[in-house]
Amino acid sequence: MNFPPAIHPGALRSELVRRWHALGQRERRSVQLAAGVVSIVLLGGFVHDLLAERQQLASRLPTAQTELVRMRAAATEIADLRKRTPITAAPSIGAQPALALDIARLGAEQHGMALALSLEGDESILFSGHAETTVVLEWLAALHVGHGLSVRTLSIRTRPGPDEVSGALIVRTSP
Repeated sequence: MNFPPAIHPGALRSELVRRWHALGQRERRSVQLAAGVVSIVLLGGFVHDLLAERQQLASRLPTAQTELVRMRAAATEIADLRKRTPITAAPSIGAQPALALDIARLGAEQHGMALALSLEGDESILFSGHAETTVVLEWLAALHVGHGLSVRTLSIRTRPGPDEVSGALIVRTSP
């Protein structure tokens, strides 16, 4: 393929000026009028797009403002939570697995659950039975915060009525 030789910008400008001066008065006015019409059409399209975008932004503004209020409220709540002192557990039951088992049984009864609980060595309490998942989770949280017992394993099988739950708790041997 043959490409035209590169044209220097200065040469291009001088060629355009030469051709402009070669046009007659009527032709120049026609070119100016066409350039004006093209400019007006381009400007009109630009203004139309600006107005359409402004309308779209105006319609999204209430949602964005609501979201901003929600995020500010969440940020305030997060800041308040960070200022609070961390929850500290009650004194650890230490190396007293029998006491931990009694506390876990009492907690299960207080939460209305009939779970089978047993010790596995000196560091674990096994549990199994049927109970509502939310109640089990509340019981486990109370044992963790109040007595330092942590969940080692947890299995929940949902079914109609109470769910089938089983797991193991770790008895902390040091605070």
